[in-house]
Amino acid sequence: MKKIFIIFNLLFLLLGTNIVFADITDTNVFSDFVKENESEWLFGDGNLDFADSIKTEKIIDGLTLMPGLSVELGMRREFGGRYFNGYAYFPKDGTKDKGSVKFNVSGDSEIFILGRSNDDSVTRHYVLYDEKTGKSQTLAANEVGTYKFKYTGTPTTLCLYAKDGAMRAYAIYVHKYDSKEHIALSEGQKYEWDFDSSIFGNTKFDINKNVSYKNMNLFADETNVMKYNPSINYNDAMARNTGAIDLVGDCQSGSRQIDFPVFPNSDVYITARTSDSASKRKLIVTTNYSENLKDEDGKSLDILVSSTVTTQRIKYNGDGGRMCLRSLDSGIRIYRITVVPRLNNYVENKSWDFSNNTNFVAHTVSGTEVIDNLELTSAPHYNIAVKNINNNLYSKALRLRGSYFNHGGTIAFNISDSRGSDKARCARKIKITANSENTNASLFIANASGYLIGKNSLNKEIQEYTFDYVGAYDKLYVYTDDTSSNGVSIYKIAIENGNILIPDATKQISVEQNKVYKYFYTIENVTNIKDFVYTIYYDNSIIDITKLFDEDQGAYNITVPVLQNNGAITILENKDGVLKFKVNKDIKNWSGIIASIECKAKQTATTSIKLKAVMAE
Repeated sequence: MKKIFIIFNLLFLLLGTNIVFADITDTNVFSDFVKENESEWLFGDGNLDFADSIKTEKIIDGLTLMPGLSVELGMRREFGGRYFNGYAYFPKDGTKDKGSVKFNVSGDSEIFILGRSNDDSVTRHYVLYDEKTGKSQTLAANEVGTYKFKYTGTPTTLCLYAKDGAMRAYAIYVHKYDSKEHIALSEGQKYEWDFDSSIFGNTKFDINKNVSYKNMNLFADETNVMKYNPSINYNDAMARNTGAIDLVGDCQSGSRQIDFPVFPNSDVYITARTSDSASKRKLIVTTNYSENLKDEDGKSLDILVSSTVTTQRIKYNGDGGRMCLRSLDSGIRIYRITVVPRLNNYVENKSWDFSNNTNFVAHTVSGTEVIDNLELTSAPHYNIAVKNINNNLYSKALRLRGSYFNHGGTIAFNISDSRGSDKARCARKIKITANSENTNASLFIANASGYLIGKNSLNKEIQEYTFDYVGAYDKLYVYTDDTSSNGVSIYKIAIENGNILIPDATKQISVEQNKVYKYFYTIENVTNIKDFVYTIYYDNSIIDITKLFDEDQGAYNITVPVLQNNGAITILENKDGVLKFKVNKDIKNWSGIIASIECKAKQTATTSIKLKAVMAE
């Protein structure tokens, strides 16, 4: 099969009890939360809840406010699922002694500013000045966002002010840098928090203070409580859960939120549902600094939680730290959180035809056995067995019985990274030939986190079932909810190559404010142009894409073919830095430019444009 490139050229069941603990002290699962290596100042909150124009130097909670700065109280605003009531106003042309704030750091630190340019259509700059060395850093900002400085050095006093126009800061955070937070996990490592009733008990209770549990922090107070709620539920992969932490409502004054460690190139699995089992609600996935986290495709990590328990995957693409979960409005119950490394390991495809594989001899599996790289595991009451049969088609099969995920027989195997980064890592298809006398039975595939890869209802007739896989390297589990004595018969399993995906491409570009630039979207050996949705990710605070069109081949001395679209481009979406389009041309095995991108720079900066193509659904 040909390798395809993008080239970017610059030319349930609910059980429970109504008994409520008097308070959280009735359970010994949690430890007291100790805030370390962290300082935060929220303007309009706590001791900074005032409106004033600073005339003389004022120190509040370790933050020095210098003359010329003002604190403004305004309309309550939400950023990253947390509400803010005011901001610090930094005047134009501040200095370390005028219109600034000062704070101490004990060494290497990350400084986060939740803020914006006072005119968010104009790019301006924060300045961070080191009083010990006299050196400074600048950081461009326009729209509301979390902007980060990194300080490296010995203990000192840092000053923050505005350089070339008025700026706002809703909050300032200082975090002592810890290199261990930024080291990727290795294969086999994971962090998991399961709010199981076997650990937390079978009765409800309120969480009414800040507490910790296995390096997870839960933030609450007497007014803004969270709740522990024991109940038996099954997610979409039939993974059983018996308890949940209920966020109850939105994040108030830093309460009703959960944070936990996350590492570079991690997948985070969250099992959750809404508290009322009726509506859909947004779970904000951010940091304690209200950062707008995005995945490797530039999409927000926020997830929509429904009324049924599901396990959703978050593809974290940051450099590590702590992830924070908040509800945008009402209650969300969180049953389990798992953090695992996202690996690009490659393993060869493999198939098992049990009738023609002499490694599989008729017997009942006890415990766990690995036969020809296939891991077979029996569970109490639900054994897995290799059995001899005679149905004119096959002579052997695996008999699989089970009730729910991790409570029955399982078949497990490793699968290669299938995200399409190169030909070897193309999409995969998992084909399973099976049947069941029980027409209510289903066949499931999930990973160890209870994340559903696929599910198919089974028939009495022997049939091949196909599951698509486009994830990272993983270990997958095949299981059933068929509790009948005959169970499910599995005759063959095969892992095969699926579609050759188009690898992503990213182009770094340097632009000057108000100038117009043109780039070309180029592909090679595409099986069929119309089969893909093409996406352009860009930073819309730096550039605007003003046109997307076919190109006059002679205008730029282009030497590769140009697709004359003649109106064939259909723009599907263009907002928040994401432009998606299709090309309605039935052209096979084609190489060349499919579109030209014209953009205008909003500010002078270095940025990137990422191209991605996926099979159209």
